[in-house]
Amino acid sequence: MIRLNLIHHYLNIIEDLFTEKYSHSRLKIEVSSDIRGTAEIDLKHGIMRINPNSDNLVGSVLHELVHLIKSETPDKYNILSDLTIEALKESKNVSYNELFNEYADRYREVNPNYSDEDIIEEIVADRAYQMIRNFFVFDVAGGLKVDTRRLMT
Repeated sequence: MIRLNLIHHYLNIIEDLFTEKYSHSRLKIEVSSDIRGTAEIDLKHGIMRINPNSDNLVGSVLHELVHLIKSETPDKYNILSDLTIEALKESKNVSYNELFNEYADRYREVNPNYSDEDIIEEIVADRAYQMIRNFFVFDVAGGLKVDTRRLMT
């Protein structure tokens, strides 16, 4: 049930974000191979830059959208973060500290200055794509569909 709530909440946040915050001045997406990594977001100017050489463009965009969600709708981000962490703890059968430490080591190798809050944000951002990938399938005839078999596992 946590997984279904998480997916529902995430998709509602994305919809609200674009109707409430960016209905008049849309988020601009630029393609650039001059960026470090696969994607980045400039929250001040509302620009997401995507590296066309990324192996996973959809995952990169969803990751960056979580950073935008946190910046623009912190209350909704907090719910998303709590649901994501709970779902991860449940799926891995670990405590919060065990989960946090597993990810903290990896993220601090990339950036030793990451705060605990930064690490949680990266966990939530990384899980966004995995969550969507795991529960949705693309049907050529009908577009994006929920894979209900995966919701129940």
